[in-house]
Amino acid sequence: GEANEIVLSNSVGGNAVQQLDLSVKQTAVDAKVKIDNAYTISSATNSIENAISGVSLNLIKPSTNTGANASELNITRDIEGVKDSIGSFVSAFNTMLSTINALKDNGLEGDSSLNSILNSVRGEFNSSAGLSGPFNYLSEIGITSDAKSGELQLDSSKLEDAVATDYEAISQLFANDDKGIAFRLEAKMSDYL
Repeated sequence: GEANEIVLSNSVGGNAVQQLDLSVKQTAVDAKVKIDNAYTISSATNSIENAISGVSLNLIKPSTNTGANASELNITRDIEGVKDSIGSFVSAFNTMLSTINALKDNGLEGDSSLNSILNSVRGEFNSSAGLSGPFNYLSEIGITSDAKSGELQLDSSKLEDAVATDYEAISQLFANDDKGIAFRLEAKMSDYL
């Protein structure tokens, strides 16, 4: 960027700069991007972090296009990533359940802490988040509990329908700062840690 411009000068006399044919080939400039034809954002590097929330722009080359020919950026949601994360959530619970069951099988079957932890987690799974969107229960997006084993099961088809219906509502169901399942589970688990 402009702050990193190299300036050549001959401070010892003579014309060494000219003899070596040293001259400015390209003037140093900051990278600039115009958003919605309204906001110009500059950066000393070719990476811009603060133009669009949650998006890093890595500028490759200058564009001379303007108006109707300007470069276009399309941002899409990572639906597969969301489904993978929810699948990991289900797997993590099932691993915890398996660990608790193994501890019970090895002499801790009457341990009230294990039962309390499991009951607290299951209670949160079966409680309404109290959100204004269409999803307040995990079962509404395809996460249910097997009646016999207690393991969580994921209905991928129901999850895909839920993602298509309201992506943001699924985000809120898990990550709302006050009512999301992650917030509620963290609050419950802090009692045991």
